[in-house]
Amino acid sequence: MINKAPPRHRLVRRRPTELPSGSVYIRDCPARLGGIAASSADGNIVRLSLGLFQPIAADDVAAIVADVALAAPRSGIVEIAGPERTPFNEIVARYLKAVGDPHEVVSDPEVRYFGDRVEERSLVPLGDVRLGRIGFDEWLRCSQTEPDPASANRRIGAL
Repeated sequence: MINKAPPRHRLVRRRPTELPSGSVYIRDCPARLGGIAASSADGNIVRLSLGLFQPIAADDVAAIVADVALAAPRSGIVEIAGPERTPFNEIVARYLKAVGDPHEVVSDPEVRYFGDRVEERSLVPLGDVRLGRIGFDEWLRCSQTEPDPASANRRIGAL
């Protein structure tokens, strides 16, 4: 089972079953940054938290999920994230600049993300984690030369 990691206070541990199983919780993918910016935009301003953010590239997700699926079953959660921890507002600003979007990104400690207040480490793994290998800048370079059809509308105004 693959899930986007819920906020830590909402993570409910399931009771162990007789069958060995596990879950892979992924952090946000860089491909979602345009949508995140669009949902946080107010005119020409994008307001985002200073909380740390650690997106993982889809290629890394696929590689780690395949590795976990082929490994011996383990009852538990495998949390995965990208190799780079960066403040949320900074990574979205880098993304928008790279795709030529003129929106200004400002930090706002009061802004909410999917209804929850974002603390410094609420969007990043705190314990045992498997890290991807593709850094954000490499992902940006690859995404601009081989665009993902699902994220063809990169500018906020085009969403």
